[in-house]
Amino acid sequence: SKSADELVKLNPTSEYAPGLEDTLILTMKGIAAGMQNTG
Repeated sequence: SKSADELVKLNPTSEYAPGLEDTLILTMKGIAAGMQNTG
């Protein structure tokens, strides 16, 4: 999830629409959490 936050800091102005970007970030965080839980 930290990498997702870093991506936001690296790209303050994104090509994606704000809502879409939020969805992508949440998805990335969800995938990262799932990978950690899976081990």
